[in-house]
Amino acid sequence: MNKLALIPALFAFLAFQQDPQKDSPDQNTSTSGPRTYGAVGNPLSSRWVAATVNAKIIEYVDANKGKLVGSGECWDLAKAALDHAGAKWKAPFDFGKKINYTSEKVMPGDIIHFKNVAFSFENGKGTYPEHTAIIYKVTKQGEWQLAQQNYNEQRFITIDDFNLAWKKSGTIDIFRPQ
Repeated sequence: MNKLALIPALFAFLAFQQDPQKDSPDQNTSTSGPRTYGAVGNPLSSRWVAATVNAKIIEYVDANKGKLVGSGECWDLAKAALDHAGAKWKAPFDFGKKINYTSEKVMPGDIIHFKNVAFSFENGKGTYPEHTAIIYKVTKQGEWQLAQQNYNEQRFITIDDFNLAWKKSGTIDIFRPQ
């Protein structure tokens, strides 16, 4: 057995934290038909499925770091990673369930979309007129590493830091792939 094939499932298992109010076995009130159980005997919830999809997105990024995906557009990376993960999404920018990143937990594998965002940081400033990236790592609330391409004149996958405190204007949406 290829041990590397187990990495996405392990990531999903570690990322999944049961919330008794959201993931209660009583959630499924049906008395007929089979129930689906996860690796630890808990019913699969949308959070478990999202963690598994997100793990496959990160798996795709890890396998392709430094490479050109598609034509090198930022959107090509999100498309390829979502397709690899078997996620349900609709082009151009409906990447899953939109989350409130100020009150909900952001996870590696979530998709971030910038629209007319201006930012300023210690070494300069910049803009994202329209840009899509993948949350690669959550450093802490509002601080992430992004997997992206077609950024800073690099048409291949790079991993770059981003801090919400740098945002001066514009819209940021974060999506939880389904």
